[in-house]
Amino acid sequence: MTLQEKLKGRHLILGSGSPRRQQFLQDLGLDFEIRKKEIEEHFPSTLSHKAIPEYLAELKAQPHLSELAPEDILLTADTIVWSK
Repeated sequence: MTLQEKLKGRHLILGSGSPRRQQFLQDLGLDFEIRKKEIEEHFPSTLSHKAIPEYLAELKAQPHLSELAPEDILLTADTIVWSK
C-alpha cells in the first residue's frame, strides 16, 4: 500500500512555512495544506540538545490543536544545529 493510499480520507496539514518541508512533501507526491502559526521559539535551558527539536515541534503544534478535525493529520517539526 502506498503512502497516498494510507492517507486516503485524511487531510495532511503542514504547520510550518518551511520551504524544505514543503518540497519534501511535494516530492512524496502528497497533497497538503500549509497552516503556519507564529510562535516564539523559546525552550527551557534545562533541555538536552536532543530534546530541543521535539520540544519546539510540540510547541508549534499547540496553537493548531483546537482547530483540527478527526481526519486531520498535523505535521510539525524542528531542526537545530548544535556545535560544541
